[in-house]
Amino acid sequence: MKHVEAVIKLYDPDYSVRSISIRRRVTGNPWFKRGTMFRYALDALRTAPKPLTVRELTDAVMAARRITEATVRQRKAIEAALRSCLETNTGKTVQRVGEAVPKRWTIVR
Repeated sequence: MKHVEAVIKLYDPDYSVRSISIRRRVTGNPWFKRGTMFRYALDALRTAPKPLTVRELTDAVMAARRITEATVRQRKAIEAALRSCLETNTGKTVQRVGEAVPKRWTIVR
C-alpha cells in the first residue's frame, strides 16, 4: 500500500490517501472449499431417515468430513453457513418440514 500511496502523491501531492479504504481479506473455511458445504448437506439429507434440524445436519456433515477438533466458534460458523445454504435453496432443492421450531429440513421430492 505504501507504493500505491507514493505514486498517488507523485501525481497529486494534495490527494488524501486516507480516503482509500483497505479491503478486508475473506478468510475461508479450512474444511470446506467454496460450494462444497451444501453438497455435504444434501448427502446427509439423502441418507437421513427423517427430516433433520440444522444442528443434526451439522453433526452429520462434520462426521462425514471427519471433523472432531472444531472449537465452539468454528462449529457455530459451520452451523450458520449450513443455515444460510438451506435458506438460500428453500423450495429449489430443500424444503422446510412443518412449522415447528427448530426448523426441520428435507430434500424436495
